[in-house]
Amino acid sequence: MGRWSDRIAADARGIGLSASRRHPRRMMHRAQHFRADALRAVRALAPLHPSTAHGRRAKRMALAAFGDYAVVGRQWVLSGRARLRGSKAAALGHARVAARYARTGSRLLRNAGKLV
Repeated sequence: MGRWSDRIAADARGIGLSASRRHPRRMMHRAQHFRADALRAVRALAPLHPSTAHGRRAKRMALAAFGDYAVVGRQWVLSGRARLRGSKAAALGHARVAARYARTGSRLLRNAGKLV
């Protein structure tokens, strides 16, 4: 779980940097990579069978967190596409959805880490 969390964090830093420097195409590319890594994390954690109740709860939280991160990646891609089309309102809407899911995913992943 820690390896995937670190990978997701690195991807998120790259997306933030691209967004702050106003590079929507680069942000979209990094967001696609972010989403792919989140889905890879789900596939990697799904077959694991924890032996304790805390482990099972942590797995459930981590899977939910990485699922939320996959949604975040998709919303960032949609936000970048809207920016390229010149639709600031749509871009802002997608960014707000992404922020909401990112907060939830972050909280879930932090709580899962505390259980393990």
